[in-house]
Amino acid sequence: MKRHFCIYYILILGIVCQISAPAAVRYVDNSLTNSANNGISWANAWTNFQSVSGVSGGDTIYISGGSTSKVYSYAADFSGTTWNIPSGTINNPVSVRIGQDVGHNGVAIFDATSTNLDSIFTFQSYQLISGNYNGATNFLFRNISHTASRDYGHAINGAGAHTTIEYCAVTNAQNGFKVGGSGGLSDVEIRYCSLVSIYGDHALQANTGNAVLDDIRLHHLYILTDVNNTTNGAGQYIDMGGPDSFQVGSGCTIHDTITDHRFSSYPNLGQHPDNIQGGGNHMRIYNNTFYSPPGAVFSNLPDDRLYDWVIWNNQFINANTNFNVTRVFESGYVSVVNVISNFYWLNNTIVDFPIGISQVWQQIINPAQYPYTNQPIVTNYVVQNNIFYNTGGEMVIGFGSYRNSKFSKENILFSSNLTTPGSKGATRAGFATSAPLSYINPSYAYWYQSVSLTNAPTWVSHTSYARNSDLHLAATDSAATTRGTNLTSLFSSLGIPTADKDGVLRPTTGSWDIGAYQNKKAISPPVNLRVSPPKN
Repeated sequence: MKRHFCIYYILILGIVCQISAPAAVRYVDNSLTNSANNGISWANAWTNFQSVSGVSGGDTIYISGGSTSKVYSYAADFSGTTWNIPSGTINNPVSVRIGQDVGHNGVAIFDATSTNLDSIFTFQSYQLISGNYNGATNFLFRNISHTASRDYGHAINGAGAHTTIEYCAVTNAQNGFKVGGSGGLSDVEIRYCSLVSIYGDHALQANTGNAVLDDIRLHHLYILTDVNNTTNGAGQYIDMGGPDSFQVGSGCTIHDTITDHRFSSYPNLGQHPDNIQGGGNHMRIYNNTFYSPPGAVFSNLPDDRLYDWVIWNNQFINANTNFNVTRVFESGYVSVVNVISNFYWLNNTIVDFPIGISQVWQQIINPAQYPYTNQPIVTNYVVQNNIFYNTGGEMVIGFGSYRNSKFSKENILFSSNLTTPGSKGATRAGFATSAPLSYINPSYAYWYQSVSLTNAPTWVSHTSYARNSDLHLAATDSAATTRGTNLTSLFSSLGIPTADKDGVLRPTTGSWDIGAYQNKKAISPPVNLRVSPPKN
């Protein structure tokens, strides 16, 4: 009996030891010369990424950044092959981190100079890729290109789930990050990253087949794309080429991000630069500043149904181009948009878009060429509390180049939007009355916002088309301050906070301010105060 008890005890002890075995820590440092190293310490670090082996769920791989920086050549240190990061398991991700020790906590630079590749890193599932050292971004990917297609050439590419990418920088690359695949993905987060000098197809592509709110979370990013443009005699941009900042699908949230563009000598690879190109449903876009490239602010690709989009507390700032609040473009696509519903534009600040057509929604179709196109059913399209300042165009809502009998103005709530002088028609909507009609100069039937708000707001500071304008409302403003609709109930029903872009709570009762910011009016200090002596 005692013998059997001892055997069972030994078996149970062995199982417990397997379960509680500590995760392994491994190291990569290309300054070492012994290719036979096993990666168990900095002194025995792997010298290249193809030597990495035996990594499992819960393990951490530290990559040395040297004392200040260290370069890892794609040709030498990756052997010219994309590094496939090993997969983790549920609750036990594989972590790839910058070194945290003195002498290894500099910037690890992954250089792909003169190499045609799809990506430097490829991630699977249950992984963390982090260049974070005390809040600094110490992973840098650079010089990434591919001559075959503008769609290739990424820093990181993967179709896995339950993965986080953070504190990574990308520069001089055709594309930044690509997340997703044909089967969709879930629980992916990209945060605290910068993507600069991106000139191919997209800075960040995040496509998913899972229509789940917050399935993909993109936040605290800085994106600077390079576009190659010329202008015509009227000052309008033509021959535009450059990447989209975001290409996203269902279940995507974008917040606390800045996108910008600059004109450069990078080659025009044939892409038309949009700020956000996306489709699908369950989208949340808030607290961002978009310096829009010379394309659409939003270009919604056909996805059968555009549903549950909430866009609030954003700044849209441009220079001399058109502003498309939501642009649905079907020409050239086999799929069609059949339904647009529960679409909200709330408390955004939109300035300096003097040229073009300012549309909330537009569908461009040619039935002779694309007989499968269709006019969608439009319901519950809400546009409230937005500032349109120095925006051009003829209408904000334009429904189709051909007559659409599937909607009426009762399906659209369009109120409390501030339209300043020079912003043509930014408080009216329309739909086509005959076919065919010209896209450039359409003829529409209009209806207008019931209460016209047209006084110019007073900003803290504003210079047309400048990047350093402060679009907070000045304490002296009367045009936007307390002129908006109180949307507390709507925000609550949508599950979003009533705070403004700075996190300042808007009032639960009484009028809201229009735009992305609640006015921080100067409060005079109380006067004639005295201190009463304490009572006995």
